[in-house]
Amino acid sequence: MFFFYSKDTGAAGTGKLGAGGEYVNLKDFPAGQFGKWSHIAFDDGASKLFFYSRDTRAAGSGKLDASGNYAHLKSFPAGQFGSWTHIVPTRRKLFFYNKDTRVAASGELDESGNYAHLKSFPAGQFGDWTHIGVTQEGTP
Repeated sequence: MFFFYSKDTGAAGTGKLGAGGEYVNLKDFPAGQFGKWSHIAFDDGASKLFFYSRDTRAAGSGKLDASGNYAHLKSFPAGQFGSWTHIVPTRRKLFFYNKDTRVAASGELDESGNYAHLKSFPAGQFGDWTHIGVTQEGTP
């Protein structure tokens, strides 16, 4: 499922690809329904979304159902999270990375959308990366 979002307007939409590769629009959400987020990541395989603002370091979580409907789960106050340039989901966990400092962290969302911090990684443990990807479930 796709989740489309505009930081400029706060509007969003959901859709999917059909069996023949055609696009199917599921839901449109009006301008202002979503906050001003710099990053949005799926909690891998669970239809949960993690929203993050690098400007305020606030975050939120929500969930999509099979019809593309959205339900807000949790809001996390400004300053609760570090300053991240990248957020990547991997096997139901989230990996946070700051290209400027090369600091990183990991965490996960539970079924209710609560966040649990798992590990912090010190500056310099990772290289100077501009992009971070992850393999799909079931691949090495």
